[in-house]
Order: sequence, then structure tokens, then C-alpha cells
Amino acid sequence: MAEEKKTEAKKEKKASKKERSTLSKKVQTIVDSVKELSLIEVSELVKALEDEFGVSAAAPAVAAAPVAGAANGEAAEEKTEFDVVLKDGGSNKIQAIKAVRQLK
Repeated sequence: MAEEKKTEAKKEKKASKKERSTLSKKVQTIVDSVKELSLIEVSELVKALEDEFGVSAAAPAVAAAPVAGAANGEAAEEKTEFDVVLKDGGSNKIQAIKAVRQLK
């Protein structure tokens, strides 16, 4: 199983190298700059870009099938608690944990 993950990781790296080779020089410079930012700084950057351009970085909502009970006019209960698994915080683990806690 560990070897499958390593193989998958190698494939992803090769794919990302291909994608980078198609980027313009300006875009590649920006990508390289973003790599050097901490998780908190990237979060600030996203918010600044959203404000500047009036866009949202959130994934678009997908229409879902009606929930049982919703057909009867009952409102579906909204999920308010989530389990977060931090697989890798990189070199800024403390900042990553703080960023997750800010979302509470």
C-alpha cells in the first residue's frame, strides 16, 4: 500500500511539472512566490483577491437530491459540526492548526 502511494505521488509530480511547463513566466513567478508563503498568509491572499475582484474561492454548490423529510415540508437539519483531519501542515504546523481553529 505504501508503494502505491509513492507511485501515485510520483505520477502527480510528473503531471504538475507538465502543467507548470504550460504556464506563462508571470504566472510561474506568482506560483513560486505563493509557495514561500505560510498558510495564514495564503489565507490572507485569498481573502484579498476575493475582495479585489469580487469573486469567491469557494467551490460551487452542487444541486443535491431532496433529503428525506424535505418532501413533507420539513426543513433538513444543517450540519454544524465537522471532523477535520490535518494530514500535513508542512513546515508551519502551528500556524495550520491556528488557521483551522479560527474557522470555529
